[in-house]
Formats: sequence, C-alpha cells, structure tokens
Amino acid sequence: MSAEFRTNRQQVIQNRSRLLRRGFMTTEVVVAASLLITITSVVVPLAMQSKQLWQDSGRYRLALGELSNQLERLTGLEEADRETALAGLSVSPEVSRRLPNAELRGKTIEDRDGKRIVLQIDWDRPGPAEPLTLTAWTGPPGASVTDKLDEERVDFGTRDEEEGP
Repeated sequence: MSAEFRTNRQQVIQNRSRLLRRGFMTTEVVVAASLLITITSVVVPLAMQSKQLWQDSGRYRLALGELSNQLERLTGLEEADRETALAGLSVSPEVSRRLPNAELRGKTIEDRDGKRIVLQIDWDRPGPAEPLTLTAWTGPPGASVTDKLDEERVDFGTRDEEEGP
C-alpha cells in the first residue's frame, strides 16, 4: 500500500470518529436537556407548595399563640370582668398585621361539663378551613375557680413515704 493511501485512510477514519463523536455529543445534550426540563417541572411546583405549607404553618402557630395568650388573660380575670373582656375581644396588632382579616370570637359556656371559655380565631386561608378553637375550663357549674382549687388541694406526701422496706 502506498503511503498516500494510508494517509487518506487514516484521515477518513479520523473524520468518521469525529462525526460519530459529534452525533454522540448531540444525543447527550438532548437527553441532558430533557432530563433537566423534566426535573425542573417537578421540583419547582414542589418547592412552591413547600413554601406555602411553611407559611401556613407559621400563621397557624401565630394564631394558636394569640388564642393561648388571650385565653390566659381571660382566665386570670374575675367573672364580671371576664364577660366585659369577652365582649371587647380583638386581635393584637402584631397578629392582625400578619394574619389577613383575622377575627377573634369568644363566649362563656356553662353546662353539665362545667363552666368554660371558648375562643375562636379565623383568618383568610387558601381553601376551606375551620376556625382554630381553644377552650379553658374555669370551674364546675356554680363554683368559682378559687373554690375549685380549695376543694382539690391534696397532700401527695413525699417519695420516701411511698417506698417500702
């Protein structure tokens, strides 16, 4: 074989390998782009839902804290003052700033289960949602809180007395 034929043959082989390699790289790029688009179309909506859920849980904790604080304040009041405070319930400024259209409602209930205060808070949330409710018992029917505490005072003794020989 002549040297010129070998050189031409080598050039043809190199050109073919370059062409095959270019085609292979094009296929790699198309597959990579397809995977990237598919993964992005799945991950982005999940990230948005995660963010929304995180914000909703923060608002829920804030509403629960507001109910807890208001209920603690109300249970510390005398009964006459409590009714006046229930009539004038309002959401604190910080909570009303962070919870859209927040409404706080409360009432006193007295039935066979005892006397209790029920507070509810509701705010604009995506989708249907029940108001968040928190209840505190203030005593059995016809008794004040201090009467109930006096009746329930019990001496539990000490740990040493419980242990035997």
